[in-house]
Amino acid sequence: MSVTVPPHAPAALVVSLSRRSAIFNRRALLGMTMDCPACGSPVTLEVGPDRPLSTSLSDAVLAAEEDEQIEVTRDCWDCGWHETRALRVTSIDTTAGDETAVDRAALIDEITDELASIESVGTLEETLAAIRRQRATDPARTDTDDAAE
Repeated sequence: MSVTVPPHAPAALVVSLSRRSAIFNRRALLGMTMDCPACGSPVTLEVGPDRPLSTSLSDAVLAAEEDEQIEVTRDCWDCGWHETRALRVTSIDTTAGDETAVDRAALIDEITDELASIESVGTLEETLAAIRRQRATDPARTDTDDAAE
């Protein structure tokens, strides 16, 4: 994947205290360690503006489409330093993955979505019991199935 970084321009930043708290909480959870080039204090990193606060830069880049622009904002809450950069994805090169693993992941996602839509605890308990019965009687089950759990 090729990424071009155009020159950035300073921009005004208005952030509510609740948004600031959310950014600091995310920073603490993710263990981000960027420091302000002006004063050395920790800075926050936000990918946006149309992405949730929890979006990491790597997630945004991997989810980007060709010719998409990603804005990355860094802010120092101690001295007010601010930087916005715009990254544009110019091309995407991928390699083929394990087709079986991709198919399995898609099925697990589909099953999870179906289960999430079931409101009845009884129905969920019956479904779990049926799955366990099936797995116990399935002759194709191997020791590697047990290791994956």
